[in-house]
Amino acid sequence: MAMSVSQLRKRDEIVAIDLGSRVTKAVHLRRKGANFQLERYVLLDSPIYEKTPTVELLADHLAGVMQAVGAPTRKVSLLLGAANSLLCHADLPSSSLSDLRKMVRLSPKTYLQQDLNDYLFDCYSSEDAKSEGGGRLKRKSKVLVGGARRRLVENLQEAAKSAGLSLEEVTLAQIGTVNAFKMLPEDSHGEVVALLDVGFHSSSINIVRKGELVMTRVVNLGAEKFTGALAQLASSNEPAAAGAGGSSMDTPHGKLQGLIIHLAKEVDASIGFFANTFEVSVNQVYVSGGSARSQFIVETLEAELGLPCESWNPTKPLTLALPEKQKDEVEFEAVQLAAAIGAALSWLNPNLVSLNLLAEEQETIDLRRRDPVR
Repeated sequence: MAMSVSQLRKRDEIVAIDLGSRVTKAVHLRRKGANFQLERYVLLDSPIYEKTPTVELLADHLAGVMQAVGAPTRKVSLLLGAANSLLCHADLPSSSLSDLRKMVRLSPKTYLQQDLNDYLFDCYSSEDAKSEGGGRLKRKSKVLVGGARRRLVENLQEAAKSAGLSLEEVTLAQIGTVNAFKMLPEDSHGEVVALLDVGFHSSSINIVRKGELVMTRVVNLGAEKFTGALAQLASSNEPAAAGAGGSSMDTPHGKLQGLIIHLAKEVDASIGFFANTFEVSVNQVYVSGGSARSQFIVETLEAELGLPCESWNPTKPLTLALPEKQKDEVEFEAVQLAAAIGAALSWLNPNLVSLNLLAEEQETIDLRRRDPVR
């Protein structure tokens, strides 16, 4: 749905909060003319909970995050990680996004081959489904579908309201990472790349071709496994040179290297599937998440994959208006902010990928405002 000029003007600043399993990342972005300005960011320990967090716990946490950010706006975008959300591509009948959302919600088994009862969904398609030569409608479109459990989304809504916030959207961290990458200068990355975001419990592998997300996958291996091995390695006198041969798997170095190799195999399998399906090669792997700060992890991935691997800085396309202390630290910490920055950018910039699990509810509210009889 295209936004009017007046709607765009209202989208002048936002706080995006990435609700990670171990660390919550938040950024405050503001529009400055044709540019976007990073005002402040925070990294805070996430609350510990089992299964679905309570409204009270979330409300207290969101209030603490906003106090730490110190932003004048109360508008927020909340991000769900891969462990609490669903993201996939689906072949759906060509229709409006409004109709697509309803189709998936009413019959997820038909379109997603999964029983996803009581989920909320949103859809995104970059294809122009209007014509296929001669003005005919395309029968099918490749659509990106995002979803999460209704109860979790409703808890976020109640918590935001309790914390005095205006919840503009609930979106997915994977989409945020892709959007942040899309905003980098085009000459800074190849035509086809893999984005590896290492979360705490799991990691997401997203393959981007010409700026479009064409494949996404989640693997159950994350920084939680790396942390113990890294701590042992730091407390030992053992060298951690990537590519060192003959390391025993019983040593801290060997255990860490074994975990990274396992992750590399998962990435390689995803890249191989993509290459066989699309007959196009991946040029490079970009790594984000706290683990991307470890040169050893990145270099080991590169050695195993045989592809250039590097961490990347999502703040590059932004103007930095940070406090002096954060200006000195942001280059080191930026790899953890990719998802939050991308979510904020997509809310400010309608040309980026948008998935909002509140879209159907917001659409219903807009219709009622226009026609009270409804």
